[in-house]
Amino acid sequence: MALEESNLSFLFTPKYKENTVTVGSMDIHYVASEASSTDFDETGQILWRVSKLFVLFLQKNPQLVRNRNILELGSGTTAFGGIASLQLGAKAAICTDYQPHIVDICKQSLLLNKFHGLINNSLQVGLLSDTLGKGSSYCHKWGDKESLMEILREEIDHEKIQLVVGCDVCVWEDSLPGLFSTAVEALSYNTSAAEERKSHSLKQTHPQLVHSSGILHPSLYQHPLIIFAFERRALRPEKKMEAIAGSYGLERLRISAPEFVEPEILEQYPLAEFFIDIYYLPSAEPISTDEPNEAAESSTSSSHES
Repeated sequence: MALEESNLSFLFTPKYKENTVTVGSMDIHYVASEASSTDFDETGQILWRVSKLFVLFLQKNPQLVRNRNILELGSGTTAFGGIASLQLGAKAAICTDYQPHIVDICKQSLLLNKFHGLINNSLQVGLLSDTLGKGSSYCHKWGDKESLMEILREEIDHEKIQLVVGCDVCVWEDSLPGLFSTAVEALSYNTSAAEERKSHSLKQTHPQLVHSSGILHPSLYQHPLIIFAFERRALRPEKKMEAIAGSYGLERLRISAPEFVEPEILEQYPLAEFFIDIYYLPSAEPISTDEPNEAAESSTSSSHES
């Protein structure tokens, strides 16, 4: 009996430590535990493997984040989406999770990658980019619009969120309505009704939205997007995801891991399936139309992770 209690203590009392991993062209520092528990809702304290593949995807498409405001949902303690975005030149990365102790540790991960010190609740971060972005970590429960608006007013004031990201967040069916509502509300922040009514169907204008090696068509860089990276599991509620996305008028583009990850990396995950789902509002106003397409030039010729 004592042995069983000891094992349970190991699973449900995470032991955190600092780590560094090389993903493609980046060294990312983070704090995480070696164990998690879905039964006790302790899943945000480890580094999920799809997070590394999502970083490789961003490295192939740096214009998704460069000079833009990013909101990460379900950042956990590692905040890989936010940290990678900042390294690639994001203007701001707002990392969120709904558990206060996870948010506190997420701030430590941001600090490990910082250039400058803590400024209010935010950090000035910048490693690979020429400009310094601002990283922050907040407690937020999906679906809580009031909380979301307070965070956005605090961090970006009169600016807009151009990208919402999340890694392995589409797991529990009951959480999906709040997840999608938060993502859509974030993209609608500081967006006028007139802008929302503008029609700009990407699929009609550009039928092929993904080029070789997972590089996106430049038109996608010009739109506010929701991007969820996930590993397919038996119980993943994909039909529910499609229904909720459809209720918001979102169109989806799905990219499988072999399209943007080198075979030698995927060999580390036999039998696993990884995907990137890109959602966009076809009626949303383009972010910009005059940025050069540097994705192909910026993509790494070889990507390896340890």
